[in-house]
Amino acid sequence: MSKKYVKVVAIILIAAMVVTSVSLIAFAGETDENSREYLDERISTLEQYIRFIQSNYASDVTYKDLLDAAYDGVSDALDPYSVYYPDEEEANAFVTTVSGEYTGIGISFKVSDKGAVVASVTGGGPAAGAGMREADIITHVDGKDIRGLESAAVQALLLGEEGTTVNVTINRAGKNLNLSMVRKTISLASVNYVMLDNKIAYVQIADFDNDTEKEFADVKQKLLDDGAKSVILDLRDNPGGYLNSAIDIADQILPSGTITCLEKKGEVYKSYTADNKESLDLDMVVLTNGNTASASELLVAALKGNKAATVVGTTTFGKGVAQTLYKLKDGSAFKLSVFYFLTPDKKPIHKVGVVPDYAVDRAADSEAFEKYSAFAPMSEKVKPSYGSTGLNVYGLQQRLSLLGYDVNVTGTFDENTLAALKDFQSGHQLYPYGVADYTTMKAVDNAAYTYAISDGKGDVQFEKAVQLLSH
Repeated sequence: MSKKYVKVVAIILIAAMVVTSVSLIAFAGETDENSREYLDERISTLEQYIRFIQSNYASDVTYKDLLDAAYDGVSDALDPYSVYYPDEEEANAFVTTVSGEYTGIGISFKVSDKGAVVASVTGGGPAAGAGMREADIITHVDGKDIRGLESAAVQALLLGEEGTTVNVTINRAGKNLNLSMVRKTISLASVNYVMLDNKIAYVQIADFDNDTEKEFADVKQKLLDDGAKSVILDLRDNPGGYLNSAIDIADQILPSGTITCLEKKGEVYKSYTADNKESLDLDMVVLTNGNTASASELLVAALKGNKAATVVGTTTFGKGVAQTLYKLKDGSAFKLSVFYFLTPDKKPIHKVGVVPDYAVDRAADSEAFEKYSAFAPMSEKVKPSYGSTGLNVYGLQQRLSLLGYDVNVTGTFDENTLAALKDFQSGHQLYPYGVADYTTMKAVDNAAYTYAISDGKGDVQFEKAVQLLSH
């Protein structure tokens, strides 16, 4: 074949490609980009484009694959918080992450290219019972390789009906282990409270789930009953959640004033104000860091803007945009950013954050506090004694171990646990009979919490808060 002939063929092929591309886009026209006509024309072109690819692409590709990618592309044109979920399972997994209750195995994780890295294991949950640990890397769920999947997709595989079995493959220090566990309903407390010295109440809000405002109301009543004179409100590492919950809590604290303003397309269209029905008239310091985000930033801004609290820590994350979940008729769903929430004086939070009154870097995270945060709740209506088993025993042993007592965290009330509990009761003016009654469990929890927060391992933000409230 002559070089001239090859060149002619190449020209013909290139010309054919140009003609094909023109036939796909020629009728887009010069229509206004915001008009219905423009949208109809581009969707028609998109349909031709997808049909052509499905027929002519070198490998097999389904219409579903192409359409899901198209939906993803629409969301990608917006912001990182607007997300398309191709099926109902992934959408439900997102709802679960902010609800505070789910049916699964009891872990939190972060996705990486190696798999899902376990960040924490809920005490007394299925994963803890199967021996899963922090830093384990999940690579397979029920035989499906999850490496490379998004967080919501992994979550969807781990969730399921209560009582069903899930098999998880983990990599631990280079060795693969297979763990089998039965899913159960996990309820996570989002508000923790302990009374410190000088009648300073320490309140931590971990996130804003579907009943955080009720939990806060209960804690608020407890600290008032206990005679609190001031409050440290810890919102560090709080990723947010339901905005209504944060607004409600602000209303429980503020006697009056604007809580937040909502903005869409550059216009403020709604404001929330405290209704003056209840308030918390105590000196307050709020702790923040760079992981204080979304709904927690709304609360920080509301308290700071109304001079109801002094903010200590570092500038917050800067996510001042709220999302709503919408479901489509084919079972898919999408999360869409629908408005911005502002400070009480209508200043932006998004991409700015809330600046503290006292800028204090946290020198080091308390290892004890990290451990405490993952402890099992002692929420069962039972009073464990020698020979008992269950979640209360497990949580009791975790706390006694943190406090330095010689116990094995097994969930079974053995002789070591009995001896440790009697020792604790003797040292805390409680009757030393070795039964974990409700008063004893509360005392153990308060002691563990106090130790976790103020064990001298470098929480300079907390120390600054105590200093401010002690004057």
